[in-house]
Amino acid sequence: MKKLIMFIVAIFVSCNNVITIDQSVKKKYDDFNKLPDTVKYFMKELFEKKRVYNDSILTYSIDKNVDFEYLKKKQKPWIFEEFNTQFKINNQIYKISGNIKDPYIFYDGKLFFPDLYAHYYNYLEKNFYSINLKNTRNNKKKLY
Repeated sequence: MKKLIMFIVAIFVSCNNVITIDQSVKKKYDDFNKLPDTVKYFMKELFEKKRVYNDSILTYSIDKNVDFEYLKKKQKPWIFEEFNTQFKINNQIYKISGNIKDPYIFYDGKLFFPDLYAHYYNYLEKNFYSINLKNTRNNKKKLY
């Protein structure tokens, strides 16, 4: 019984370490050319890679001192699947709800990502978004 209680406590403690990203504060770029130049360059590069490696999730941190990676979700039957995407940024886990699409770029404390239906052949015509993670709700740690 004691081990069961310790296990439950450990689960609750680990769940509290995930920071939820609030999508309501995302900034919309309705033109690819309005993105910061550095982000445009890497988005173009990643979409070209996506054309070749279509089944992989592409992430990139332009800030060299930031470790940024996509965390795979647990495989569940589609009916139970939650539309959450998780990232690990310098050992801190961030979760964003909703169905968002890669490539994901981390630059200057912001997460950049394209419209859900952006592909290598039409990304120049799609919307892009950024979310400033420095001002994220529950963000108690410095990103970098």
